Amino acid sequence: MAFEPEVIFSGVLFEGAERVARNTESHGAATGTSIIQEMGWSSTLIPEENGGYGGTFKDMGSLLEGMASRAVNLPIITRCCVVPGMLGAAPGTQAVQHLLAQIAEGQACVELAGPLTWRESHAVPQASPAAEGWTLTGTLDAIELTDDCTHVLFSAVNTDNQAAVVAIVDAQQLLAQS
Repeated sequence: MAFEPEVIFSGVLFEGAERVARNTESHGAATGTSIIQEMGWSSTLIPEENGGYGGTFKDMGSLLEGMASRAVNLPIITRCCVVPGMLGAAPGTQAVQHLLAQIAEGQACVELAGPLTWRESHAVPQASPAAEGWTLTGTLDAIELTDDCTHVLFSAVNTDNQAAVVAIVDAQQLLAQS
């Protein structure tokens, strides 16, 4: 008797993700991370008012289950869940709203770097208020930026009050500093 897994989160996202995973497996090639944007998956949890799909965690479950059916290794949780979730929880500044819209349109790709909170590691960057914005000092754990990465999101500690802050840096600026 053949094993037939039960699909928990069926639907269009599951079917599309499973098809991508199946094609990857049959060709024996790694799937490029750009497929996340090409398929529009990065906009799943972004609200409709920001140009996203306005999906739910059930939709994300469909996507993850489809990709997991063939054990395809892509940064779906960080790019499609954590990053939009953190940006959605951030104060709704014009810059945050613009970045969410860029992600939804496939014009921006935000990678997650480092621990999410200073409690995980005291080696997080320090953010100090400056006249023209913020000054970042310190180092991040080594991260591998994909070719399609435009921004890097990471946590830092505000030197004024030791509060956790979320920093979003243009990837080219970050690479210029290394």
